[in-house]
Amino acid sequence: MIPVATNTKHWKEFVFNSDIICFLHDTRLKFLIDGSTNNKGSSMICCLVYWGLRETEFVKEFSEYGVCCKSVKP
Repeated sequence: MIPVATNTKHWKEFVFNSDIICFLHDTRLKFLIDGSTNNKGSSMICCLVYWGLRETEFVKEFSEYGVCCKSVKP
């Protein structure tokens, strides 16, 4: 999981060369802090990035949380 910052060097070099990017529906993720989710949540929009051979399984598991897009490589 990383912040969506498509104008940055790491996105251009690494994320756009990944296999799948899942843009999350709920962009203000909340994390457990001392067992509670009663907090503001993430201040940045986040996505999940996948590199690997199990693309179908990744999409199956995470498509309920966002839109999964396959990278198109030249």
